Formats: sequence, structure tokens, C-alpha cells
Amino acid sequence: MKLKEIQKALSDISFAPSNLDMGWKWQVKKNGKDFKIRCSFRRPDTNTGEVGEGFGRWMLVDRNSDSRGVIMTAWVCAKLIVDHELMEAFLYKNVRILDPHKSLEDLGFPHELGTNELLVKVKPAKDKPKKTKSSKKMSKKRLKSSK
Repeated sequence: MKLKEIQKALSDISFAPSNLDMGWKWQVKKNGKDFKIRCSFRRPDTNTGEVGEGFGRWMLVDRNSDSRGVIMTAWVCAKLIVDHELMEAFLYKNVRILDPHKSLEDLGFPHELGTNELLVKVKPAKDKPKKTKSSKKMSKKRLKSSK
């Protein structure tokens, strides 16, 4: 695709009336022979609460992409932003436990850093999950139907 074709495809994106209508704007730039796209959006700043413009990360669009590839990449751009904003807004006991602005060290070792964050240690699975009666029945049904 050419730059103008990508811009045209992005200009046809809209959002149905919902809480996701955040004033999305799309940007495209050349990246060697390929392209990068990203979007901006309106949101309250995570620290000040003032409504302003935020920007997502640049995502690669291969020069051989068709309009479907451009649109699906744009969807990924928007989804990353929505996920990011949800992580910022989700609180447990008034603490942002999924803060996307924290470092890997802050997220992985809050007890060592003395932060007041929630720590959940995950133990690796030792054994395979046991089959329940219902899962055994489903396995038998699948075997019968595949014959």
C-alpha cells in the first residue's frame, strides 16, 4: 500500500457511541520501505486528572499489507490503549495494582522495594490438572463424534 491509501483506510475508522469514543486520531509515517501507525486519544492524565491528548505506541505496517492488515493493526493500536487505560483505572483498596507505568522490578519485587503494592506469587504446576467427570464425558463425546 501507499501512504495515501493507508491514510484513507484509517480515515474510515469510527467508533459507535460508547465509552470508547475517545476522540481517536490516526497518524502514519514512513519507516524505511514500510510504515508505522499510531493513534492519539483524549483521556484524563493519570497523575493530574486533567483531560488531554495521549498517544499510543507506533505499530509497524508492512509495505505489502492490504487494507485489512492496516485496519487490524489499527485495532491493535486502539486495544493496547484501552487495556492501558483500564490498567490505570482499575484499583484494589484504592491502589493501582496493575500500573502500566511501573518498572518490571516494581511489578515483580514490590516486597523488596518496600512499596505498598499487592504481591501474588504463582507456583509452577507440578502435575497435570485432574479430569473431572464432566471433562471425561466431553472427551468421550469428542471421540465418538470424530469417528
